[in-house]
Amino acid sequence: MSRQQTPPDIKWLLNELAAARGELDRIASDLEKAHAHLRRLEEARGRHLALCVSLEKALSLSSVVWLRTDTFVVKAHKKYGGRGNLRQWLKAALTEAYPHAPTGLELLQRAVPEFGIEFTSPGARAAYYRNTVHRQLYHLAEQGLAERVAVQEGAIRVRWRWVPQLTLAELKAKHLEDLS
Repeated sequence: MSRQQTPPDIKWLLNELAAARGELDRIASDLEKAHAHLRRLEEARGRHLALCVSLEKALSLSSVVWLRTDTFVVKAHKKYGGRGNLRQWLKAALTEAYPHAPTGLELLQRAVPEFGIEFTSPGARAAYYRNTVHRQLYHLAEQGLAERVAVQEGAIRVRWRWVPQLTLAELKAKHLEDLS
């Protein structure tokens, strides 16, 4: 019995058919995942709607009138586009400003349009500065990436300056200099 060879055009058709079936399988799998994700989102939406109804009902019992009328929305966990983005932005802003040392307020004023932040009051702005920008600047200082520069310029008491990072060659040269 002799072996028959499959003609090249038939091989090509079989390969294309197999690739198309593979794509169909992948699309079906992706659709299943999307439907499962949609079901989870719908369940989460239902839970959050029920929570909002419960919280609004509890709030309606409050004796504080302005609490019942002042509604707002917070986009939790999305403010800076991801975890660590504010700190990365502050690093870049301080690096760009080096050797100038901007104040925390100057950095805050640049961050507001960058991240689309809106404040409801001057107190909210001050609290935001204290709890986020200032805290991140202190984290950078703890890591040795920024330094707090004490100044006496009217109401300004502190400026923040980038601490340039030494390269390995510069560290070796400094070490050799210290040894001699």
